[in-house]
Amino acid sequence: MCEPPCVLAAARNLPYGDDLALLVADDGECFHIVTPVFRVPRFGRLPFPVVTTDIRRMTWLGTPLLGPERPVEAWMSALTTLSTERRSGRWQGLALKWIADGPVAAALDEATRRLRLPTYVSEDFDQPFLHRRPDRSYTSNQSKRHLGDYRRRARRLSELLGAELEVENVAADLNSVREYVELEAAGYKVDNGVAMRTQDGESEYFTEMCAAFAAEGRLQVLKMHAGGRTVSMQISFEAGDGLFLVKVGHDEKFNHYDPGVQLHFAAMEHFDARTDAAWIDVCTFPDNDLLLRLYQDRRRTKSVLVGLGGPLNSAMVRAIPHVRRAGHRSRRLVRAARHAVGPKRGRS
Repeated sequence: MCEPPCVLAAARNLPYGDDLALLVADDGECFHIVTPVFRVPRFGRLPFPVVTTDIRRMTWLGTPLLGPERPVEAWMSALTTLSTERRSGRWQGLALKWIADGPVAAALDEATRRLRLPTYVSEDFDQPFLHRRPDRSYTSNQSKRHLGDYRRRARRLSELLGAELEVENVAADLNSVREYVELEAAGYKVDNGVAMRTQDGESEYFTEMCAAFAAEGRLQVLKMHAGGRTVSMQISFEAGDGLFLVKVGHDEKFNHYDPGVQLHFAAMEHFDARTDAAWIDVCTFPDNDLLLRLYQDRRRTKSVLVGLGGPLNSAMVRAIPHVRRAGHRSRRLVRAARHAVGPKRGRS
């Protein structure tokens, strides 16, 4: 996300914050395109130095901010600037992470076509999405059996806690963001390195960013609780006509009752009854089967590498898919060989 609360908090708190820069195109009076960038020495596993828009360890969405006037020309100006400074800056391409399908992506495609710059789509997938529905049919894609099972688990969780489950937006209390950080740090996300507490500066970055959105009245923190116990939480940001759902966590002591799923369903009701948002963008990783099952709609998302000019550069970008396929094949062969040989026997 390229809005000021996100970028400024990242620059102040993340370990590489001092290396962040802004790529802009302006006409002297206003910006027509803005996106944060920084230089990295590799594109994935390949030693191909790039400028990337992926400024966070955990990506939510990376669509640059693009004005409505002359969007193609704005992209052309930004790409030409990067191409001109390519050698002095020691980068070979622009890696755009997770751009939503829409006018920004369409303008990028047209700009690269006009400039004759090579592109490589490294990711192309559907993310869960939810449009407002006049008939409120937000769970019509769920089977009656599954819905009945979730309702039974919700009743049993209420019985366990001695009170009805309630959901409220507690964004006015910034301690709720800290509560979420602690909730996340107490569960499985620590073991797999996803929790913010496992990385220097991430908790501070996230807390500051949420405070900035709260000051603008654009933070939503939904908490499901009963009997004085928090069972699950969601954090979303309001932008444009919709909500961007960026964090979900739950108390793993209640895993049997699916508290995260319970909150997703309750959040759909909250979205319909208590917000003016037209949609929810569920910012999650590719092929998240659970969330793809829960949310009915889809938003196409892609990551794009743009080569910045020159015959050698263009040849390298066009060769990347072949190199990556060869790498995948070689890794599969190694795994197959190891499986065929089996574990080494110890000596007696």
